[in-house]
Amino acid sequence: MTNRFKPTMLWRSSSMEDTRLEGLINYFLSNRHVEAGRIILESYEDLKEAPEAMFIFANMMDCGLGNLHVDERLAFQLTSQAAYQECPYAAAELLRLMAEERTYNYRLAPARSRPKSNDLYEWCTETLKNLEPLVAKGDSLANRQYLSIYHHAPMADGAQITAENILKEMYRQKDPAAPILRAWSYVNSRTRMDHDIANDLLPQLEASFFAGEHEAAHLHTWVSRNFSEDADQDRSLELLSQSAEAGVVGSMHLFADACTNRLKNPEMRRLAIKWFAKAARRGCVDSMFRLGLSLDPNSEYCIIPNEDTAMRWYERAALKRHPEALFYLECPGTG
Repeated sequence: MTNRFKPTMLWRSSSMEDTRLEGLINYFLSNRHVEAGRIILESYEDLKEAPEAMFIFANMMDCGLGNLHVDERLAFQLTSQAAYQECPYAAAELLRLMAEERTYNYRLAPARSRPKSNDLYEWCTETLKNLEPLVAKGDSLANRQYLSIYHHAPMADGAQITAENILKEMYRQKDPAAPILRAWSYVNSRTRMDHDIANDLLPQLEASFFAGEHEAAHLHTWVSRNFSEDADQDRSLELLSQSAEAGVVGSMHLFADACTNRLKNPEMRRLAIKWFAKAARRGCVDSMFRLGLSLDPNSEYCIIPNEDTAMRWYERAALKRHPEALFYLECPGTG
């Protein structure tokens, strides 16, 4: 599939490697589906010293796209390494991870990959400045990363106007990520989404999902659950199910979590265990912990009691430094 959103790599000199990197970024934006992982992995093996390739591979690995095993620690380290090699995409992603307070990943990162300044606001401002020339050239990935910072991290003066203009341009170009980034602006905003906005967003998010943006399934669920009284909750569950079946680890976890809200239905009990287990085996640390809870007879969230297996999953999550798993192992029977 040909992508109309062409990246421009202004911070690098022109070379054959740049052409291949541009193709890799282009493919990454156009093909966010499971089969894309194999091609991206092959490209990464050829270009692994390039910070842009590090960023793309880390992004896929962090959320389990492309049928890759989730390894949040390695993803964080690769993102950090690419950021310190002055890749603006990676710098923006690192800011997002820090702003989301993913502290157990942050603690595991080696000291040399951590930010040299604790002033997140100052670093955010500098990163935005580095992204702005790429945004001005219509770089789709730069647009996404700029808005990601805007929605997750403290902002410099004037960033709101730029962010609004970027989003308008993305809608004009029919970029399937536009509804996702619009939804995120409400997730992290003090402005409450009203009923009309929610009903306008839901079909847009569904269209984004079928354009290959699996994150749209997550946001469709969030919008319909919280802001649309007449939304079809079953439709959101169906999108999550399709994304999980496609191999997206984050969707596996969220689908299992959604099933736990319907535990009076025996089928939902079975599906919750099934998908927590699948996501856990693919490396999702949160699913490891939730699977432990779902099997722990001492937990109020127990679905099917199996204490030995529950303890094994608590231990696996704890090895990944999941804070709640560490607490459960230190204080057994607190569920």
